[in-house]
Amino acid sequence: MNSLLEVAISNAVVATVLALVVYSIGRVCKKPALMHCLWVLVILKLVTPPV
Repeated sequence: MNSLLEVAISNAVVATVLALVVYSIGRVCKKPALMHCLWVLVILKLVTPPV
């Protein structure tokens, strides 16, 4: 049970860092299609197991 919690927390931390990177890219780049694709990658990272 502990290892499952550790995996979930580490996955959430990685997704949070990725979300911060996407957010900062969004402040510079104003292309909606690119931003949509990057946010989809963040959501996919949240639902997939860590590599």
